[in-house]
This record gives sequence, C-alpha cells and structure tokens, in this order.
Amino acid sequence: MKEQSNKHNWDEPLRKLLVDEIELDMNKLVCVLKCYIGIYSKDGLLILHSKFNELNARNKILTYLLGRKVSTMMKFEYPEIVDILEIKKTTGILRGVLMPICVELKTENLISGSGTSGYYVSESQMLHVLKELEYTCHS
Repeated sequence: MKEQSNKHNWDEPLRKLLVDEIELDMNKLVCVLKCYIGIYSKDGLLILHSKFNELNARNKILTYLLGRKVSTMMKFEYPEIVDILEIKKTTGILRGVLMPICVELKTENLISGSGTSGYYVSESQMLHVLKELEYTCHS
C-alpha cells in the first residue's frame, strides 16, 4: 500500500522553529546583554545602559568582558583583552574592589588573564558566564 502523501506541507513552515544549540545560545546572549549594554554599530564600542549600574561589581565585570568578547566576535577592532585600568574606568568599580573580584572570577574559570596582562572571556567560558548572568537579568 502506498504511503498517503501529505496534502499540506506542514514541514516547511515548521522548520523555522528549529534551532541548533549555538543559535539558541546566541539568542540567550543577546537577551541577557541587551539589558545592560549595546554595541555601537560603527566601531563596536560598548555602550553601557543605565541598568548596567544596577549590577553588582562581579556582574558588571562579567557583562563588560562578555560584551567585549561579542564585539571582537563581530570583527570590530577592539582588543579582546582589557587591562584593569580600562575595566575600572569604564565600569566605575574601584581598583581595591575590582582586583579581588577578577582573581575570584579567574579562579572560578569564568574569565582568563591576569592583572598585568588584562582580562577577557574565552569562547569556552562564554556559556558559563552567560548562565551566571542569565539569572541576574531575569531576577
């Protein structure tokens, strides 16, 4: 017996619902970051939204470094590695607070680098940082 052909090709429109894991993670990334930062379309400069100031110091650092990672992934020419003075200047976190948090985040493998070379979020750390920040954005 011949298989009955489907009169309606439901598959085609429904395929738009399919996403792979990377696409899903990128959508989460946008959802989390857009609460706090924007990326200037001309040069990739990070723009901190007013809601960024509501974050605690730890999440400010993670958000800023993750935003820099995204900017470099989009092929803007900002260096991925950010020195401690730039993090301090941009986020407003005092150095005495900033350094211990960066060391803690590095120990937890959420960021890479050092106080002398600068800090960054690697691709392998992005998902972990995203999960850490996702909770903050929705609470």
